[in-house]
Amino acid sequence: MSIGALIVFAILFFPLALSAQESPLFSLPRSGHMTFGDWAFDWTVGHKQEGLELRDVRWQGTKILFKASLPVIRVKYTGDARSIGSGDGPYQDRIHWGNLVVPRGAVGKVVSRSWDDRILEIAVFSQIGDYDIYHAYYFDRAGTMEGRVYSRGWSDEETHRHHPYWRLDFDVEHPRNLPRLIRRTRSEVRRVVRIVLEELNYWQSRADVEPFRFFISSPAGRHVGVRNVGNASRDAAPGAPWFSFSTKDSGVRLWKGAEDRGWEFGSRGHLGYASPPEAWTRGEWQSGKDVVLWMVHHLDHAWIEGEDEEGREWHWTTVQIIPEW
Repeated sequence: MSIGALIVFAILFFPLALSAQESPLFSLPRSGHMTFGDWAFDWTVGHKQEGLELRDVRWQGTKILFKASLPVIRVKYTGDARSIGSGDGPYQDRIHWGNLVVPRGAVGKVVSRSWDDRILEIAVFSQIGDYDIYHAYYFDRAGTMEGRVYSRGWSDEETHRHHPYWRLDFDVEHPRNLPRLIRRTRSEVRRVVRIVLEELNYWQSRADVEPFRFFISSPAGRHVGVRNVGNASRDAAPGAPWFSFSTKDSGVRLWKGAEDRGWEFGSRGHLGYASPPEAWTRGEWQSGKDVVLWMVHHLDHAWIEGEDEEGREWHWTTVQIIPEW
């Protein structure tokens, strides 16, 4: 069960309540270090507009992530669905120190709390245009980490989709890691493991009988599992109403320092590093090198009269990371 399965919404400015004993809300500085059970990590709200960044994430003393961040949330409105430019936007929502607000009950922009001393949350609350965005990470003492985005709000009562793009720079024990893709289709009796040998994009197929997931492996054979939770379908069709605005579910990239500088592709650009980005198809051999995994989410938000008139309806997606040793 995911950490998020334990969380329910309360109709409050501060969005979350858990059916367990909740600790007081702690305000944190812009950057710092934290330990919780066997978890340890640094956090910061940096200057690249990537939301709340985690760095040097360790489980039981073993490093699993150099950096986890949320460079962009792309947003598309349907409008009259005649073109990609119909309706408001599209937008590129980027969380940074300047659009963070102090949540109710806190005195600082970065906050933390726990439940039953079992689950730790560290989060920031952002207001971008007509939207409230809650960007959080959760750590379970049993060994699960989740990054989650909550969003609520409306612009002109138009149905729209949010697309959070998670950037996960893995260093499992060592920067040189091997990514594996695990999936099973209707024609396959067992799950199929595919070693990722070069930079590629991946997406969920209609033939898949379960969501695909990745394993990032160290040279010594330790593995970290990664999967999307609560994700809607990508924009597969080229026509209305989404016009292939966000067509990818994930992408594997070779780490380059020049590419670690925030989101560079605007509101209409896809995930890629070429000129133009849409021309990118596949890249360099990266097996056994420093791996960056992008996980792309698709959040539907259809207008329901009465329920959404005051913009109180929260919706969310999660990326789940599980060390497996």
